Amino acid sequence: MGLGMFQRLRNLDEIRNRTYTLIEELKSQSLLLDGSNEHCVQMHDVVRDIALYIASEEKRGGFVINLDQPIREDCYENYVWISMTNLSNKTEFPVEIKCPSLRLLTMKSGNKKLYDDEMRLPDRIFDGMQEVRVLFMEEIHIRSLPSTTQLLKNLKTLYLFNCQVLESIGIVGELLKLEILCCIDCYNIRALPREIGRLNRLMLLEIIHCRNLKRIAPGITSNLINLEELKIKCSFNGWEAKKNNARENAALVELESLTKLRCLELEINNVSSVAEEIRLPSGIVNHSISLIIKERDSYFFMQERDSLWDHYFSKMCLEIPGQMNVGNWIKTLVRFTEFLDLKGDGATEVLVGLNWNLKSLTLRSCSLVKKLLNTSTSAFPSLESLTLAYLDNLVEIFPPKPDKYSCFKNLRTISIEGCPRLRFLFSVSEAIMFLTQLQDLTVIDCEAVEDMIIFSDDDDDDDKMEKDGEIRSHNLRIGFPKLSCLKLAGLPRLILAQETLSKEILCF
Repeated sequence: MGLGMFQRLRNLDEIRNRTYTLIEELKSQSLLLDGSNEHCVQMHDVVRDIALYIASEEKRGGFVINLDQPIREDCYENYVWISMTNLSNKTEFPVEIKCPSLRLLTMKSGNKKLYDDEMRLPDRIFDGMQEVRVLFMEEIHIRSLPSTTQLLKNLKTLYLFNCQVLESIGIVGELLKLEILCCIDCYNIRALPREIGRLNRLMLLEIIHCRNLKRIAPGITSNLINLEELKIKCSFNGWEAKKNNARENAALVELESLTKLRCLELEINNVSSVAEEIRLPSGIVNHSISLIIKERDSYFFMQERDSLWDHYFSKMCLEIPGQMNVGNWIKTLVRFTEFLDLKGDGATEVLVGLNWNLKSLTLRSCSLVKKLLNTSTSAFPSLESLTLAYLDNLVEIFPPKPDKYSCFKNLRTISIEGCPRLRFLFSVSEAIMFLTQLQDLTVIDCEAVEDMIIFSDDDDDDDKMEKDGEIRSHNLRIGFPKLSCLKLAGLPRLILAQETLSKEILCF
């Protein structure tokens, strides 16, 4: 994007989609290969060598990668792209590198173990490359950016990755054309300075795994009026309440100014913000949402702990204590969420009116829930995964005679743990009719559970007269034709005949 390749596209969503399309076209021609995950690609050595040969021709603008010769001052004047790899604290840089045509500069350390060794960059290193549009720095261990960074007036993308010594980025506020700012694994950054609020062209602000970031000055986010994507994860979480007039940090109310916001990924360590009313941009509900609200110092749920997290477009994790009102902005976001993880007695407020888009629901540590479904809850026609844990008063998950709960037909995974009052999971008719896609069933530490299935009055009398073990295993096979994994543990009252179950689906 920083190189101006997608000038006709209107926003980051369109640019991202176009990029993915181009990548798939290159894959179809075997010019790119699948990478280790969906976010990476690889290139065959032969294709890479040819590409480097073509790109390095001076008449095409020039491209240098993996400098293994001393960096010279005046030999890169015609180069458009330069990638400096294998840099170290022993690399000798000239005072100034003259690259008047340079558009993209990549700088990367060659030794990941040099975290404690500060690299020495000349203060005037960027003096001769003022046309740079994209600057990528990886494992460049400097405490502050060179003063000549402020001369990069045309810079549109700045990517700082694993620059673990870096402490100050205030000078970035001078780069008024900047559209993308990413700081990832920059552990020593402790504050986002007020100067960042000057970047009113910024479209993407991404701060991830900057674990010592404790302060975002008030007013910074509200000034970023063109921001489309705000991602602050595993970093700053001290968003303050708007009622605090003497606040030292940013408040969620500042998001109201971001009318173009389409992607929001935050962690909030202040549950009182749940009760506040915030008018989020209307466009955000149809786009990417990742929101974690938890009590201070609580380690309830981090996305790294759940393999499902990255598979969903919009996700929310809420820890809501009892007797707390939930703001309408939270309820609105919940209605458009695919992945929802709830904890605490206050979760009952959110359970009412869950949406048709919900694909994964986790509910834990909520003593007020007795029945998962009742007349006030909505159907879940898209639900694929259901997890219920430590619900002390849960007595019923699926009603014996469901008249509207065919919505569970897409359910593939059910996990129940620590529900001491639960006696049964399903009725026979329900299991046969509605749960035909179930693949994984786990029931752990539910001491009152007597069986997986309870019979309704509509079940055939002749079936009821058969032996418990035979009929129950029979109905498990009929009701769950795709079941591949059954995990049972800590169920002292379970009377299901183990020997009648096929060995391949019984896993302790």
